[in-house]
Amino acid sequence: MKKTRKPKYNSYNVDLEPFAQILWTTIQQYNQTNGYTQDRIKWTIDREIRFWTDGRVSYISKKTADMFINKYPKENPFDIRYDIRKKYGMIDLDKVKKSSFMLEHTTPVGEFITDLVNSKSLEDVKNYMQNYSGVCVLTREEDNQLNKNGFRKKRKDGWKTAYNICDIDVMTEKEFMDYKNNIQ
Repeated sequence: MKKTRKPKYNSYNVDLEPFAQILWTTIQQYNQTNGYTQDRIKWTIDREIRFWTDGRVSYISKKTADMFINKYPKENPFDIRYDIRKKYGMIDLDKVKKSSFMLEHTTPVGEFITDLVNSKSLEDVKNYMQNYSGVCVLTREEDNQLNKNGFRKKRKDGWKTAYNICDIDVMTEKEFMDYKNNIQ
């Protein structure tokens, strides 16, 4: 395994308040425009959400848990971030190397944006953000299963239903620690 560099920050949790302020300002501009300008602002909202959610993940799949326990027993899969995911392995897909693990928005960003742009105040934005389902670390195969079943951009009956249909079991960090301790 490659030698890893020391993390730059002690915590990768992201504060909600500054991102809520940024999103609210952008949403106001989105709602005051149309056409191509509005499309570009929507893309900006998408990027803002992705930067906001790039901190700590909310869930991992059971398959991810098992792989970490077996291959990386001293590592916590809840510490995976987008920029370091490749250090946990790569797989060949159509002659292209891809990361073994995916950071997947449980509620697709596009669906979240649809709700978010209807906010009438900064407090509405904060409420949506506080209730956002978060990001889950999945194996590449699990992400492919979601996509194959039509859940890439829409999850009409919610993310938990989509995951159940695809046989993806998830756990929180506490559940992972309990699970890990029970099998060791």
